[in-house]
Amino acid sequence: MSLLRDVVYGAIRYAGPATIGRRLRPGALVLCYHNVVEGAVVAEDKGLHLARSDFQAQMAWLATHFTVVTLDELHARVSSGRSVRGLAAVTFDDAYVGAMTHGLAVLRALGLPATVFVASGYPGDARPFWWDLPAAAGAATDAARRTRFIEDLRGDAEAILVGVPAVPDAVAAQCRPATWDLLRASRSESVRLEAHSVTHRTLPRLTDAELDQELRTCATTLEQELGSRPRWLAYPYGRWDTRVAAATRAVGYLGAWTLAGRDVTARTDWASAPRLNVPAGIALDAFVAWGSGLAHWRSKADGG
Repeated sequence: MSLLRDVVYGAIRYAGPATIGRRLRPGALVLCYHNVVEGAVVAEDKGLHLARSDFQAQMAWLATHFTVVTLDELHARVSSGRSVRGLAAVTFDDAYVGAMTHGLAVLRALGLPATVFVASGYPGDARPFWWDLPAAAGAATDAARRTRFIEDLRGDAEAILVGVPAVPDAVAAQCRPATWDLLRASRSESVRLEAHSVTHRTLPRLTDAELDQELRTCATTLEQELGSRPRWLAYPYGRWDTRVAAATRAVGYLGAWTLAGRDVTARTDWASAPRLNVPAGIALDAFVAWGSGLAHWRSKADGG
C-alpha cells in the first residue's frame, strides 16, 4: 500500500510538468532499460540494475502521461505521416533474468508493451556478462578503463577477462542473462524479442566479416530458438557508424536503435533510431524531468 500511495502522490505532484512536457517533446520517447531486480542485490555495474519498486513508480508515471506503444506501432505511425507526440516505448537491452521476470511483471500489470533485445550467444550459456563480474567492476566507474574495454578491446569478453578469474557464482541469478526457456515463456503479443548481436562486441570495431556474422547469426539464431525473425536491432553499447548502419540494412533489419537520447520524429533515420538510457540510480523526480521533456527542452535551449 505504501508503494501505491507513493506512486499516486508522485503522479499528482508532477501532473503539471508532465502536461507541459508532452508539448515540449518534439516526438516520441523511447526508453532503454537493462535489468530490474527484486530486493537488495550487490551488482558490479550499479547503473544497470534498477530496483523493482523504482521501475514500478516510473512505469506508473509513464502510463499516466503517455500512450505506450510497440516499436512496430511507432514505426507505422511515422511511416504513415501520423503524429507521434505523446507516445512512448519501453525497451530492455541484454535480456536479463530480472528484466524478464520482475520487469515484465510490472509491465503486464499496467498493460504496457515492451521490446527486449537479446544477445543470442548468451541464453544457451551459463556466462554472466563481463561487466557484471567482480573482476571487471572497475569498468563501471573508471571512464578511461571502460573506454579501453569497449573501444580498444572491442567490448570482447574474452579479451577483457584474459588472465582474470571469472567467478560466475558471484553474480546473482537475476543479474544473469535469461535462458532460452525463460525467453520463450516470456513471449506474447505485447512482448517482442529482438536482436542485440551475438557476442555483444562493439560493432564499429569489427571487421566486415565479423560484423556480418554478428548481425546474420543473431537473426538466424533468434528465429530458430524463438520462432520469428527479429525486425529490430539494438547496437551493443549504443555504438554504431555509417558502415554498421549499412550492414544492418543489408542483413534485412527494419531498423536499429542507438542511445542517442533524442526523440523519434518524422525525420528519424531508422538505422540509427534514438533511445534515452535510464540509469538505475536515477531519482523519480529526475526521471519525470527527462520523461516530461523538460530536460530535453533545457539542453536544446543551452545548445547542448
